Amino acid sequence: MNRFVHLDCHSNFSLLFGGSSSDDLVSRCAELGMDALALTDRDGLYNAVPFHEKATAAGIKPITGCDLSVGAPGRDARGGPRRPGRGPAEPDAAAGSAPSRVILLARTAEGYSNLCRAVTEVRLGGAPLPLARLEELSEGLFALSSDARLLGELHSVFGEALFAELVNSNTSASHLESERLIEAASRLGVRCVAGNRVAFAGSDDYRVHRTLCAIRTGTPVTRVPRGEVADAESWLKPASSMEKLFEAYPYCRAPDAVANTREIADGCEFRFDLGRKLFPEPDLPRGETAFSHLTKLCFEGAARRYRPLTADALERLHFELGTIESMGFTPYFLVVHDIAKHCRECGIPAAGRGSAAGSMVAYVLGVTYIDPLEHDLYFERFLSPARDDPPDIDLDISACRRGEVLDYIYRRFGPDRVAMICTYATMKARMAVRDVARAMGLSPGEVDALSRNVPRCRAGRIEAVAESLPSYRGRVPVDREPYRSILDICGRLDGFPRHLSIHAGGVVIADRPLTDLVPLERATGGLVISQFDMGPIGRLGLIKMDILGQKGLSVIEDASSWAARNHGALLDTNDLPRDDPATLDMLSEGRTLGVFQVESPAMRSLLQAMRCRDIGDLTLSIALIRPGASGSGMKELFLLRRAGREPLVYLHPSLEPILSESLGAFVYQEQVMSVAVALAGFSPADAD
Repeated sequence: MNRFVHLDCHSNFSLLFGGSSSDDLVSRCAELGMDALALTDRDGLYNAVPFHEKATAAGIKPITGCDLSVGAPGRDARGGPRRPGRGPAEPDAAAGSAPSRVILLARTAEGYSNLCRAVTEVRLGGAPLPLARLEELSEGLFALSSDARLLGELHSVFGEALFAELVNSNTSASHLESERLIEAASRLGVRCVAGNRVAFAGSDDYRVHRTLCAIRTGTPVTRVPRGEVADAESWLKPASSMEKLFEAYPYCRAPDAVANTREIADGCEFRFDLGRKLFPEPDLPRGETAFSHLTKLCFEGAARRYRPLTADALERLHFELGTIESMGFTPYFLVVHDIAKHCRECGIPAAGRGSAAGSMVAYVLGVTYIDPLEHDLYFERFLSPARDDPPDIDLDISACRRGEVLDYIYRRFGPDRVAMICTYATMKARMAVRDVARAMGLSPGEVDALSRNVPRCRAGRIEAVAESLPSYRGRVPVDREPYRSILDICGRLDGFPRHLSIHAGGVVIADRPLTDLVPLERATGGLVISQFDMGPIGRLGLIKMDILGQKGLSVIEDASSWAARNHGALLDTNDLPRDDPATLDMLSEGRTLGVFQVESPAMRSLLQAMRCRDIGDLTLSIALIRPGASGSGMKELFLLRRAGREPLVYLHPSLEPILSESLGAFVYQEQVMSVAVALAGFSPADAD
């Protein structure tokens, strides 16, 4: 076991600062034989869950932390002078001096929740966290500070959980800074801890880090202001190297600094509890459980949907309800039903999409409008005991009324328990080239000219894609500087997050205040969003839903109201006819501009080739155009057989009832599952 542990470490989720991904940091740590690592990104916990999972899988103890901006020393939460009893301030701790940064590490689950709250307040408030507020959120946290001016005030907040972080980059400046810090710590009785302020995984990643800092500050690489960029020694060094650094002068006055890193690492006991289910408590009628209420709602809905209610339908409904309850997802379905019911009552067009169409429970609750029995849809594709994935029901909402639905969700479940989910805008080719070229000092005209000559692709694929496309081949002088360096660095930035965006429809709903579990921040436009994207949100056990604004539903809603107003025609948009001859003629002629999913040139050509005769043909056409069927040759095979230019042959008699609809071509995922069941004897869950 190493004596030294890196406790101050930044990934590329210290946006436009950290020069390496958390994957690279974990790999580097494992390669060096180190058994623990802290991730402390700036003012954010964005990558905390993936880091926790990757480190654990690599046999490395993950320590969750943050490099947080805190209030200026010498001032209290209200901006007034420093209160007495806060400990001695250093001579340069003048009122109004710049804010400082403190490394906070979660010791316990309470400490993690306090970390989420602290990060949220910094990001929502757009200002450093006042020290008085930090004191209220200090329980369950270790604190590391390199600011001698702030040490006294932090000591009164954290007591024995505070450490003075000594950073040795083997320069006279770092030695002098540490001497001052050791002196202040000694006066206060604060213990010292060895640190390195890791900003990138390996020494060769310094160029990437420096370029990111130039992008962030809007300056050329050669002119990044001092203090905005780490020095070249800020890489993840081996434990033995760190021990040697801290054994040398002047650290004889802090002999336990290295050993204290291990003490802190051992004291951080917080672990994410992944895979649990944290669903809001549904409103239940008196005397009912969640399961009894869901069952009652489903049988009422089945009586409306199925006339008569057949034995097959009852058997399927019992099976689904049993699976849902055994997997602990009953409250989830009640939440989704609540939202769909509100939409119906308010006349807001809404319909579930995706694999939820395979659920009879969703169908009879009025969440979806596709009968899974009629279309032979497997429930296991949507929800299966063989998978750990929670159900994921996406709701298409009339675009012009999506705001009403979101308002209802905030009111119904509580504004402190609901947030939009973030997504990360990552470095793509043209964005990366523009950013890096500016950082390299190219003029605006040169930047524009260069980015125009770069294909739209991943940042790491620029040369390969350009070489394969004649229109781009040879347009970037890759053998000359600075273009060679620009492309090299763009390749290193491939997939790096650049900033947060709002997910197109993702909403998270919690059973408690969200900041107990997830840090929040404010996106452009003022919306509050989570710092975790869809993956970690789901793995934490929270309800996540896509509430998607669908313009097509708005068009249908408008057309229905105009038909009623102008012609007295009252249309039930949830029960439109499937065999209208005039509609089928329009589809066959490819006259579908402006119609959702069937308006692209390729789609219109396919409709003309197929000459749609019924709703089944339309469904086939939408599936055939997708990458799986079109890229595998199944679309061409289907069209040849449809036109009588290719004989219809089944490789096995059992395939005919499964593939007859698509003339022997595999088009739907359910067909693949059905073949696995029929030919290999798989269960539907195994087939999925």
